[in-house]
Amino acid sequence: MDRRFFGIGAVSAFLSVAAGAFGAHALKGTLETHRMTEVWKTAVLYHFIHALALLLLAVLPTVSRATAT
Repeated sequence: MDRRFFGIGAVSAFLSVAAGAFGAHALKGTLETHRMTEVWKTAVLYHFIHALALLLLAVLPTVSRATAT
């Protein structure tokens, strides 16, 4: 397991959940006024998907990233 990717992925996942909660509660009125709720939800979803990808990279067996000659 690559601890670096796992740490970055975990922090990124936490931030995506925090951003979703912040948008759902603190920014709710502003997002609704400007009709940006769906944009915010999509951005948070993409952020979370990328965080999961980082976590997946962390737990997969390490593969040499060098090109074979």
